[in-house]
Amino acid sequence: MIKNILLPVDLNHPESSTKALAHALDIAKNHDATVHVLTVIPD
Repeated sequence: MIKNILLPVDLNHPESSTKALAHALDIAKNHDATVHVLTVIPD
């Protein structure tokens, strides 16, 4: 069973991040899971 979903996003490509987030939220809803969003900002 899925309990956690780690979703890495690239803030330079918001359109793909939006699609990925929608998909992750759909999976999370079906499995009563939590979505954790991660991005890395360079120095």
